[in-house]
Amino acid sequence: MANPGWFGAVMGTGAMSMVATANPGRSTLLDGPLETVAVLLFALALLAFVALLVVQVVSLRRTGDRIRSRITAPAIGPLYATIPGSVVVLALARTSKGVLSVSPWTTSMSSGGIPIS
Repeated sequence: MANPGWFGAVMGTGAMSMVATANPGRSTLLDGPLETVAVLLFALALLAFVALLVVQVVSLRRTGDRIRSRITAPAIGPLYATIPGSVVVLALARTSKGVLSVSPWTTSMSSGGIPIS
């Protein structure tokens, strides 16, 4: 699980939530279910991101002096680029049409006085 390539799964899940909000077939019958799927996929991607980030931080703290060798290793070093990539995908998914408007966190947080948008 300490392999940073797992953040690619976060990117894919977040991208699928954006596809679900876009409703590629433009079917009005699927509007409601696709919004639900989009929110669930976004929540899954967000939870996976947090869990993987915790694993990465713990792993990098354990390796200590070998951090540089892990980052510069040809097999694993480039995979660290998936971490900021997943942040970008999550940000895009959160602001895409549908995920933000039907998100259960939006209404509870905005009623608490914290501006979301």
